[in-house]
Amino acid sequence: QAWLREGPRRFAVEPVGAGDADAFLRLQDLFVQEHFELAKTLYAGVGLRDWQLCLCCPKQVLDAPGGRQSHLADMVHQKEHFENLRILKAVDHSQGQDG
Repeated sequence: QAWLREGPRRFAVEPVGAGDADAFLRLQDLFVQEHFELAKTLYAGVGLRDWQLCLCCPKQVLDAPGGRQSHLADMVHQKEHFENLRILKAVDHSQGQDG
């Protein structure tokens, strides 16, 4: 576990776990939305779905019920194709806070 300090704030760098799925997917959605908004004048023909396919996961994962959650679980548990992937998060441990 690595520790980072930013003024009085103290952050730990930790692996993303299965319990982080909702937050991870929410952040992934925001990441896609930002790309869509920032690039819509330059790439007018590229829709939100196109950005999802480019930045999140393949079509079969997006189209399957619970596909993104399952895809993330495979990444977290380092299943096939994800053996060497590590997803990290910064956790705020300032003043007894977790999260």
